[in-house]
Amino acid sequence: MSISLQEYAEILKAAKEAITSVPQVEPSGSARAGLAVVWDDDVRAKFVDWMRENGKDEEYIQKCVGYLDRYMRPLREP
Repeated sequence: MSISLQEYAEILKAAKEAITSVPQVEPSGSARAGLAVVWDDDVRAKFVDWMRENGKDEEYIQKCVGYLDRYMRPLREP
C-alpha cells in the first residue's frame, strides 16, 4: 500500500497533535512569505534590556550586539 506525500504529511500532523496535545496550525500565506527572523532597532533595544536584566557585563552586551549588527541578515522561510 502506497500513500501520497500529502497523506503522509496529514498522518505526521495528527501524530504530533496526539503526542504533544497541541494543535498543529498551518501558517497563513502571508506569514510564510514574511521574515522568519528579524533584527531591527526595536528587537535590539529589547535584547539589550534583557541582557542587562540578566546581569550581563556592558562590554559583553556591546560585543554581542556588535556581532548581531554585523552578521545578522534577514532569514526567509523556504
